[in-house]
Amino acid sequence: MSLAANKYCDARLWKRLKNGEQEALSQIFDQHILLLYSYGHKFTPDRELVEDCIQDLFAEVWEKKERLSDTDSIKFYLFKGLRRRIIRQLNESKMWAQRDLQPDPICFSHEDRIILNQLNQVQIKQLNLALAHLSKRQKEVIYLKFYNRFTYDEIAEVMDINKRTVYNLASQAIASLYKELKPQQDILFPLWWPALVATMLS
Repeated sequence: MSLAANKYCDARLWKRLKNGEQEALSQIFDQHILLLYSYGHKFTPDRELVEDCIQDLFAEVWEKKERLSDTDSIKFYLFKGLRRRIIRQLNESKMWAQRDLQPDPICFSHEDRIILNQLNQVQIKQLNLALAHLSKRQKEVIYLKFYNRFTYDEIAEVMDINKRTVYNLASQAIASLYKELKPQQDILFPLWWPALVATMLS
């Protein structure tokens, strides 16, 4: 499905939710739960905390449905809300500063799976090692931009930073990955690098 078609479907589904259709809420939950778990576990291995934050998020969405603003990107709205909840919980328990984002995402888009299926286990390990050298915020920018196709404006809002900082983090991440993967350029770059560059520049 094209980006425009996705936005149209999201806008219609969100409107149904705002109109009080419980089936719309269930559909949104089913469509996003795995991605929300994946994103939540970037910040903490505490499964119960992530589950509680997701439940609280959907409870609030339903409770405030009539006052919700319109959106054509439901995932963006949910990621933003979940991130704030988890970080608030971690700050209260003083765990946030000690926690690093996991380098390997759990959920991939259809396009990502096509690319990654072409890599053997050694190449995937090299890719994960390269990602592991990124800072916490660089990893999150890569995750949101590459694996979730968010715009720079959306990433800035989700991470609560300005757009210039997002650009800088993306640029630094690309430079680091290029340096780490350059020795394996003949193996990795034809499969993975063009897809990353394309999404980072979009």
